Amino acid sequence: MGLCGSLSPSYRVGDIVIYQACGYGNEKISWRECEFNTFIDKRSPKKAKFVKGLTCDRLIGSAQENCI
Repeated sequence: MGLCGSLSPSYRVGDIVIYQACGYGNEKISWRECEFNTFIDKRSPKKAKFVKGLTCDRLIGSAQENCI
């Protein structure tokens, strides 16, 4: 899975993020915290941030655009 970018100014190029939940449009697919996320977080050189991700069938370039 790749991450194209963030619409939040909180994240910059090079920040490490781990999806804790991911959804598409009105469908929301949630995962609970799993050992794999913790495994990756503990072994990354920088502290990872856990985020929610939204997938879409097109590129979104501004906060005003959305996939819903």
